[in-house]
Amino acid sequence: TVAGGSGTGYTDNGVENGTWYYRVQAVNPAGNGSNSAEASATLAAPDAPTGFTANASAGTQVALQWNAVSGATGYKVLRSTKDGSEYTTVGTTTGSGATSFADKHIASGTTYYYVVRATNDGGSSANSQQASATPVYTISSGTIVNVSTAEELDAELAVAQAGTTIVLADGTYTKNGPFELKGKVGTLTSPITIKAAHTGRAIITGAAYLKVSTASAYVNVQGLRFTNTDNVSLLLDSSHSIRVTECSFEQIENRNNATANIPYMQIRGANSDYIQIDHNVFANKTQQGQGMSIDGNGGSAMSQYLTIEYNLFRNFGPRIANGMESIRLGLSGVSMLSGYAVVQYNEFDNADGDPESISVKSSDNTIRYNTFRNSQSQLTLRHGNGAEVYGNYFLGDGVKEGVGGIRVYGVNHKIYNNYFEGLTTEAILVDSGDVDHGPAIVNYKNYSSDFSQHWPVYRTQVVNNTVVNSTYGIIVGHPPYTTNTKYFFKPIDTVIANNLVQNTTYEAYLETVDSNTVYEDNIGFTTTPGSPVRTSAEIRSVDPRLALQADGLYRLQA
Repeated sequence: TVAGGSGTGYTDNGVENGTWYYRVQAVNPAGNGSNSAEASATLAAPDAPTGFTANASAGTQVALQWNAVSGATGYKVLRSTKDGSEYTTVGTTTGSGATSFADKHIASGTTYYYVVRATNDGGSSANSQQASATPVYTISSGTIVNVSTAEELDAELAVAQAGTTIVLADGTYTKNGPFELKGKVGTLTSPITIKAAHTGRAIITGAAYLKVSTASAYVNVQGLRFTNTDNVSLLLDSSHSIRVTECSFEQIENRNNATANIPYMQIRGANSDYIQIDHNVFANKTQQGQGMSIDGNGGSAMSQYLTIEYNLFRNFGPRIANGMESIRLGLSGVSMLSGYAVVQYNEFDNADGDPESISVKSSDNTIRYNTFRNSQSQLTLRHGNGAEVYGNYFLGDGVKEGVGGIRVYGVNHKIYNNYFEGLTTEAILVDSGDVDHGPAIVNYKNYSSDFSQHWPVYRTQVVNNTVVNSTYGIIVGHPPYTTNTKYFFKPIDTVIANNLVQNTTYEAYLETVDSNTVYEDNIGFTTTPGSPVRTSAEIRSVDPRLALQADGLYRLQA
């Protein structure tokens, strides 16, 4: 049932690309009448845009243009630094005639490859033809000011302007509250920079923390060390176009304030977009609070177009029930909003503090090329839809309890080309849900009271993954080792294809519910390849002839 009422017409706004079938019943106090004859309608995605061009002649931006597409309600612009692959979304436009976009978040001398997709309620088109451009610009020398005390740092933050570089001498900087850069705006070629004279030797400590707020923009934070107590270390509040690099975060946590829920870094507020966090260390967290918390404004706006790469997260724990994730990418209240974040090339070592190492609570994010080492947690698509999870490595020692892979809820995810070895729980869990509002994403927007629940999985693809020497391979439905009975909404339209599972303690492929999951051309080389038993076209029990290579990974022999 999608609607009820006294009228004789209805517009279904909760549909996506595909063919939908309908019946109607008449009702009165005596009950429901019989079904009407069936009617159907097909909603289709628009055609791909044509005439796509990219021009970097302006230097500080890449100008993109394309032709309008009939039936489109908007466009999605995707970018990569690899020719022909690995595109991620860098912007959107609204309206059929909104056929241009300026990419202003670029690095000089880098060649960017672009495609554009047309969108409507039926989904996204195929990619346009690729266009490329190489912007070139020069960073201005600006003004360098040196500080060595907390008072000097406060004074220079208050008067900083485009092109200012504030250099912190070796030593400690403390006060009761934030060192705040408020409402200060740099530019792409003249950013505002706050940096240590020597990486790791300028230390924010005591009750102090660093805050960038009130629509500040084009700001770099570099080389600082945070060992403060009882406050977030770095707060980026309603500000955009910020880079945080080469910093270390290791708070001195207050044992008398163990339930305070304090993250190391927090990104919050509307327009907290285009933020890059790279080459930082987040270490030794023992109390509630995330390593990195990305919140948007909690309801109507999600932080968008973030790049989180080449960071190290290590030694989070011991395990608590909730709230010590290495990264929390969104909140329940913004879970239906697109984040378009890219989390890539990070390492998670002993990320034990929370059942979820990365907790994704927003939509349309990419998690790729990360390494998880002996972490008592799972990468969890907790709320939201449309994630791509690929090229990640999950490595355990086969002994430590609770070392897992990926847990999935929501709609339209793609999970592929991941490697799992030595895990002591399942590699991939396509879980059942405890609330169900149907297969159309838009339906969930009307049930905000259920945003914190576990949504069932619809239309998710799990393909080309490798699992070796682990307890379980791939589970569809709630896992058998738990006793929680509320997860009874089974996954729908899941595809499990071309996966390879070898030498598991229990089933390579286990389905704990009677779903319509499609299995195609998988390999399960273990004592129990599948439960229930599958045909050889679905799961083959054949030796894949994996061999341990010099890099410590099992690979197919030539």
